[in-house]
Amino acid sequence: MDITQLKGLLDRTYGFDISKKTRAREYVYARRVFSKVGRDFGYTFEDIGSIINCDHSTIIHHIKSFETIHAIDKEVYGKVVKILKSSDMLNPYKNLNQAIDVSVYLDRISELEGLVMEKDFTVEQDDMCKLIEIASSWSEDTLSHFIETRVIPFDKMNSNQ
Repeated sequence: MDITQLKGLLDRTYGFDISKKTRAREYVYARRVFSKVGRDFGYTFEDIGSIINCDHSTIIHHIKSFETIHAIDKEVYGKVVKILKSSDMLNPYKNLNQAIDVSVYLDRISELEGLVMEKDFTVEQDDMCKLIEIASSWSEDTLSHFIETRVIPFDKMNSNQ
């Protein structure tokens, strides 16, 4: 599902064109839902804004103010996310239930640890050492869970910006 199909899904769910230029509350809330869903599924602020005729700063505002919408709109958000999670066309969460090879990440952490130890410490390297120190005390299950639920989604989010 591409972003225009996502907009179409929300248009049908709300029963109106969410990109209509109006400040009516229901339209603003619908655009907030669209912005939040779009961002959750990896679209850039510009991608989202181009579909609903808003600039990237408006999209950022919609996402930050998402919590102020009515419960009915949060239900719409939940329904749309559920539909998208069940779709293989657009689902950043679909691989989280699959087993991942934690050893790849452990090897990379060890490699980075070696690089950090070889160089003079800077603020960035000091932060890396703190991360390695914390992560090295975790069980393999805890580390695996952290990688699956935090590192991989964060890495995907950063690569989409």
